[in-house]
Formats: sequence, C-alpha cells, structure tokens
Amino acid sequence: MEQLAAQPELDLVVVDGYSQAAYGEPFEGATFAALQQLARERDVAVLVTAHLTPDKNAPETDPPTLSDLSSMENPVAEARNAVLLHRPDRNGTVPQRRGEVDLIAVHGWQDTGSATVRFEPEYHRFVDLPNT
Repeated sequence: MEQLAAQPELDLVVVDGYSQAAYGEPFEGATFAALQQLARERDVAVLVTAHLTPDKNAPETDPPTLSDLSSMENPVAEARNAVLLHRPDRNGTVPQRRGEVDLIAVHGWQDTGSATVRFEPEYHRFVDLPNT
C-alpha cells in the first residue's frame, strides 16, 4: 500500500487474487479497507479478483453466487460493485458452451443480470456472442 500511495498518478489498481494480497494482514478485511481508502482518497478505480469455491456437487451450468467465495475472500463480498465469472464448461462436460463465460452482475448496478461472452485465446480477449 505504501508503494501505491507513493505513485504520483493512478487511474486503475488491479489486485489479482485478494487472498494473496491479504496474506498475513493484521485483521480480516484490513487489506480491503486500505484499498477502499486508496480509492476514495486518490479517486482511483480498484479492481480486485477473488476465487470462488462452488459446491463440487453443483452442475457446471449452475451460476455461482457471492456465497461461493472462499473464506479467505469474504471481505470482497462487501465491494460496492461485484461481477461473477461463470464458466459453464469448466470441467468439459458442457461442450456446447466451450469457451463461453457468463458475466453476472451481482450488485452495485441499477440492473442486475448476465451477459455471455466467448473467449478468443488467439487474441487474448472476450467478445460478445451474436444474438441467436
């Protein structure tokens, strides 16, 4: 956090893996609180990723919820905005959805819902699916 605070200009801070960033914090949620403070004080967007641990018995086609966050990632559930990624073919049992990801707006927007995109690995990007 000290290194981030020392940066003269920031537009976006990405924390890829909240539990790794929060490892060894003095109390649960300290890292998240510090990121919120940085966002407010510097007027910077902060994007934090967190890992889900969905029920192993749940079908791949069932979208996740915030309750699927691993216990190390619980503070992330308090974010102002949250989007969950759902890969319906994560175990290869739904081949008709191969390469697709559902983006699920959980909270923080006027409208919640989902959009499905397809991953194009050759371009390292997600693209909208054509209407069918």
